[in-house]
Amino acid sequence: MASSETEKIAKRYDKWSYLYDITDVLGPLARDEKEWRKIVARKVAGLGGWVLDAASGTGTMLGVLRGQR
Repeated sequence: MASSETEKIAKRYDKWSYLYDITDVLGPLARDEKEWRKIVARKVAGLGGWVLDAASGTGTMLGVLRGQR
């Protein structure tokens, strides 16, 4: 069971989590951000195996790797 402090922190982040990926769309580096994601996707294409997206944010890179973004 999570501590009350952990729950407070989780609620705080939940309130503004919708903003996490806003830089991908609107931020000053948005174009570069999308481009490096595409470069990574091309580099790993065809390698096979599994992808672990651990503690890397909201998981938007997984969409890129699946060819959906």
